[in-house]
Amino acid sequence: PFFCKTLHALPVKEVKTTLLNQDRYPVKYYTSKEELGEFIKEDILKSLHDFFPSKMEIDDLASSNSIQKGILRAKSESYTPINNYIDYINNFVISPQRLFVIRGESGTGKSALLAYWIKHFEKEGISVVYHFVNTAYNCDEPDFILLRLYIDICHVVNIVPNITIDNYHQLDLQNEINIILAESQRKFIYVIDGLNQLAKTKDAYTLAWLPKTSQNLKIICSITNENPDLFISLDNKSGIFYDLDLINDVTVCSQLICNYFSSYGKKLSASQIGKIQSNNIYQKPLVLFLLLNEIRLHGNFDELNSFIAQFQSCKDEVSFFNLIFSRLENENISNNKQVVGDILLLLAISRNGLSDTDISSILNIPQIHVSTLLYKCHQFISP
Repeated sequence: PFFCKTLHALPVKEVKTTLLNQDRYPVKYYTSKEELGEFIKEDILKSLHDFFPSKMEIDDLASSNSIQKGILRAKSESYTPINNYIDYINNFVISPQRLFVIRGESGTGKSALLAYWIKHFEKEGISVVYHFVNTAYNCDEPDFILLRLYIDICHVVNIVPNITIDNYHQLDLQNEINIILAESQRKFIYVIDGLNQLAKTKDAYTLAWLPKTSQNLKIICSITNENPDLFISLDNKSGIFYDLDLINDVTVCSQLICNYFSSYGKKLSASQIGKIQSNNIYQKPLVLFLLLNEIRLHGNFDELNSFIAQFQSCKDEVSFFNLIFSRLENENISNNKQVVGDILLLLAISRNGLSDTDISSILNIPQIHVSTLLYKCHQFISP
């Protein structure tokens, strides 16, 4: 600190002389500003190449891991916790039971609940590994899910996985995982979100491919009510079922709304909360939290009552999403006023997703417009 203050008090020439005389730093002399500029340019380009090589070889596993982490972050950040739900999961962890099944219709917050719990769970001697099904290429295939589980467990127990993306089909991954778990003193909780979205391959829904639960391994999963075979398989494995319901308790709903806004230093009046609660479509957590995001980010204080009223009048979820997409398209800076719908349609029909560049090329609009819109739509689509 004294050295810095001393230099600061000196004229620039004296600072240079002082630094040179101290001989503490390497010094290189340049004959001209152009020579110095060329050196800086080369240095910047080298740094860019090191951080962003022109051809980055990313295999399916690395790509999947990146997507899984992105989904965990996005889902957990968008969730306002409901204490009863968190308590049920924590009670399962300390119970002798080994399989916990969260069941509910789409939009009841299963994925967000699990992501939030994963991010905030801490218990000595227990590690959590996770997988969100059907989020990217291969992520809905049992063999690939087992591969990710095997590698994650290896990393936790400091074992170098003797496997690659090319040869994993040749190994009995289920057996390899069971051997590691039997020899390890570490306990694991494996969270699988969206089991009902597994690829319809042979034996996928029998769940015979899952590793055996044990003292060292518990499994938490989520499903919808749409697949009776999956329900039977989980029931046969002595799973404990917990149903996520709509938020039809006025007190709970009001508390959720208050908690959400208080985390941002904001609040709604009792009458404004009442308007939200008067429409049954907001009993579904996913829709409720999307509405709260809209109010927080786009509601003008002086016009907040009318802003909430337009959402209060929505007849169903379709009209709710139409309101949001209409706003996005009105804010859109490109000439194509239906571009939001076009982008979401392309993503819906693509098998493995599309990049900003792909969408820009297909729709013939500047990539900066696509990137901006995708960022605004991030809460509606998977990373």
